[in-house]
Amino acid sequence: MIKNTAILDGQDCAQWVEQESGSGGKESAQNTVMNLAGFDVHVDKVTGDKLTRAHPFSAQVEAGNVCVLLDT
Repeated sequence: MIKNTAILDGQDCAQWVEQESGSGGKESAQNTVMNLAGFDVHVDKVTGDKLTRAHPFSAQVEAGNVCVLLDT
């Protein structure tokens, strides 16, 4: 699904992958980067708890700046 989304986004759209802490998170991120060979991929190491990380996105939802597309 990640690769299909990257393909739909196109080559000009950078892809960002979250890296969870621990060796499993590092390996998972590396595998995703390898799967996206040919795309502009960046790894972002997770810091802080999920609630704190969700606040900026939550603010954008409340402001009406987020649109969720449903695949029916």
